Amino acid sequence: MPVMYILVVLARQRIIKLVDGNREFLTIDKAIGENGFEVLTLLLLSALFLSPPGTT
Repeated sequence: MPVMYILVVLARQRIIKLVDGNREFLTIDKAIGENGFEVLTLLLLSALFLSPPGTT
């Protein structure tokens, strides 16, 4: 999880250029900027709990 956070910080400008205008991404990016650890934890947990059985 810390690796993902570091990558987001290091690649922030490039990622923003790639997804410019994507409201969903910008909302998530803003939330990560304000509450990084909590938001990343929730995003990772939601992927585990919301994916169909046998795919994780």
